[in-house]
Amino acid sequence: MKKPRKRSSERIIQDILELCLRPYRFTRVMYLCYLSYYMTKKYLGYLVEKGLIVLEGNYYKTTEKGREVLKHLRALRRLLGWPPGALTLEVHT
Repeated sequence: MKKPRKRSSERIIQDILELCLRPYRFTRVMYLCYLSYYMTKKYLGYLVEKGLIVLEGNYYKTTEKGREVLKHLRALRRLLGWPPGALTLEVHT
């Protein structure tokens, strides 16, 4: 079985922003983004603080500002010719 690669912080943020285009509870974000409780709390807290995600009741949802950031992340990937799933380029020596 192939060992999963570690994701960059940018990739995790992008995953959360994409997922929360639809409202999800904390636990669903944690499971669907394959994060630990601690990491989910850390990233969701950061994204709420920056205004990219909003907590409405018990549901996290991407804000308009978050959608703009997501659009720019996707454009950067396209511009640099990176594969759709990769945000950082791995260099092999």
